[in-house]
Amino acid sequence: MIRFILVLILLGNPLLFGVAEAATFRGTVYEKGFKLPLKEASVVLLPQKLRAVTDDSGSFTLEIPEGTTEVVGQRLIIQKSGYEKYDSEFSVKSDGSPLYLNRITSLEYETTIVSQEKKDPSLRRIKSKEAVMIPGAAADAIKALQNLPGVNRTPGFSSQIIVQGSAPEETVYSIDQHEVPIMFHFGGLSSVLMPELLGDIDFYTAGYQAPFGRALGGVINANTVNEVPQSDSSKVARGMAYFDIFNVGGAYSTPIGKESHLTFGARASYVGAILKKIASKSDEFNLTVAPAFNDLAGVFETPINDRLKFKLTSIISRDTADFVAKEAFGNDPALRGSFSNMIQFFRVIPQLEWTHSLRSKSRFSFGLGQDKIENILGSNYFNLNSLTMSTRGENETNLTPTWTHTFGYDHRYSWSDVSFTLPQIYASGGVLNPISTGDVKTGELNSVKSHKIGLYSTHRWKPDVDSRWTLYPGLRLDYFNLVKDFQVSPRFSTRYQWKPDFSFTLATGRVAQPPAEQFASAKFGNPDIKSTNAYHLSLKGEKDFSAEWSKGSNLMSGVFAKWMNNLIIPDRTSIYANNGSGRAFGWENSVNYKFYPYSIYGAYTLSRSTRWDPSQAEYLSRYDQTHYLTLIGAVELPKNWRLSARFRYVTGALTTPISSGVFDADNDTYIPIRGTSFSERLGAFSSLDLRADKKWVYDTWVLSLYVDIQNALNRANAESVQYSYDYRTKVDVAGLPIIPTIGLKGEF
Repeated sequence: MIRFILVLILLGNPLLFGVAEAATFRGTVYEKGFKLPLKEASVVLLPQKLRAVTDDSGSFTLEIPEGTTEVVGQRLIIQKSGYEKYDSEFSVKSDGSPLYLNRITSLEYETTIVSQEKKDPSLRRIKSKEAVMIPGAAADAIKALQNLPGVNRTPGFSSQIIVQGSAPEETVYSIDQHEVPIMFHFGGLSSVLMPELLGDIDFYTAGYQAPFGRALGGVINANTVNEVPQSDSSKVARGMAYFDIFNVGGAYSTPIGKESHLTFGARASYVGAILKKIASKSDEFNLTVAPAFNDLAGVFETPINDRLKFKLTSIISRDTADFVAKEAFGNDPALRGSFSNMIQFFRVIPQLEWTHSLRSKSRFSFGLGQDKIENILGSNYFNLNSLTMSTRGENETNLTPTWTHTFGYDHRYSWSDVSFTLPQIYASGGVLNPISTGDVKTGELNSVKSHKIGLYSTHRWKPDVDSRWTLYPGLRLDYFNLVKDFQVSPRFSTRYQWKPDFSFTLATGRVAQPPAEQFASAKFGNPDIKSTNAYHLSLKGEKDFSAEWSKGSNLMSGVFAKWMNNLIIPDRTSIYANNGSGRAFGWENSVNYKFYPYSIYGAYTLSRSTRWDPSQAEYLSRYDQTHYLTLIGAVELPKNWRLSARFRYVTGALTTPISSGVFDADNDTYIPIRGTSFSERLGAFSSLDLRADKKWVYDTWVLSLYVDIQNALNRANAESVQYSYDYRTKVDVAGLPIIPTIGLKGEF
């Protein structure tokens, strides 16, 4: 009996016979550098040929049979499209350890989305994450708007852009569809919202639909991030910090609880100090002011229940500018001396999205903020302090499978205090008389209340489910209390899907824009002034070449036209009057071609913009640019290197010639004798921008180095003209010289 028991013990001891027990191996697969879980990755254990697929959390399980856990030469193979193959020796002892796959390239590039059907056919959308890497953008996504067709370049150091021949102030900027005073910091070197807090940038051009109004040119809306986790696996905290020669900043994104998410960021610039240093070393650098800015923003998102989502966006931005040490090429003694410029605003924007049913959804949002503007020039000053409240609401209902109706409203209320000491200076052709020739007015405007109310209705309708036609009729009603003006603006668009990858769109309609508060002021402007309006027409074709070429490749070509009425111009008797008219028309083209590892983007606009008034026959607008060409090329290289370049060519800016000056003994200065308005053109603008990106990807963080060189050829582009005090001599004011930006960015 004892022998029998010993035999059983020996037979049951796996250590004596080398037989291993069955084992369960668990692992989790992440993207290297960001620790993002990777689902649907294929996992194979060799030589047993055991297979598994990762779930939504990136996890997998391998059941290893008895006797095979210690097989010699075992290897774990993990593969997923777009990632490098993972091939490593396998040990069951590493059960539970994280496994990392390296993306084939950590550098992505895409310029725009143009082929998908949208609620508004005029919409052009830019992806923030890819746009930051466009050369010349200095890692700023919103600056990529400069590359779109129909967007003209603003001469000089303006922070605004020109849309299809309209004045810069005729384009409205908004964040989450709530208007803000500026979108770009002084000089256009950076936008007010960090790329890490941006989702997409929406750009509405000629023929935009009824949900937007109060803009003759176009609408630029920055949508903040949408990071609400879709599952427990996506709750990953992310952070970044960077610095370059112009500014420093950081951002952090983290889940809160099970379903909420918070993203916030801040940055500060020292660009003013850099530009002052450049100006002091270069006689050709005529920039006379140096800017500085600070930004702070945050986005919180959470679902309240299955049908109700809440989002809170907040932003604070401050811009300042003052003289550099160098004196300008002087023509007006009043311009010398103290100077400062400050623009500051904040917005708090709570938003609700309520899904009533599968067929109906409502969105409500409220914006509360303050705008402050302070300008000081010698003994003259202008101060504005404005409290703003804005609301938006709309309901979208699918009435039938082929008919969607949207009804909504938007209201912007401001309560402003204004104080000023300003001369009333005659200006014509973009040329001001010397400040000393104007009668100085000092005044205060207290508690100026402005209401801008809009109601709109839009429809999306197809004759039947399979129809190639989609119609977008709409109507917008606006009321502006300061000028007691009621505006009716019908809109209409249609889209014809000729082939699955080829479509045509037609957009037209009327738009209206109220005058700025100072124009309608009885103390400083004309209380009888009215709103301006314009009629838009746009026709374009879009071709998606994803099947023939590669994903993301597309072509767009189209024409636009605008007829502008009641434009506000200077008037000798009433200061301002609605006596101006204008028109703009053009041909726009863009192509985006991808063949990995190369990307090519090109945009060309041929346009003409003119104005006329009772004192002058039709003349070229100061915003006219006949040719605008942009070419961008990029190549992805091994080891996460990327090189890119952008070339721009733009017809030169227009100026009004001054033949001489007449001495004004009363004011001890010279008055310019002007020629035909905007009848002379400066030399063409051209610039080559270069960029290099390199990423080092570690298991749980990423280090990036970027070098961005604007105006790499150091071309002295003429931006404007400055005359001597007696208008006998003049010099061209050159734009920005070569500006290299070198930066480091860490992400985790």
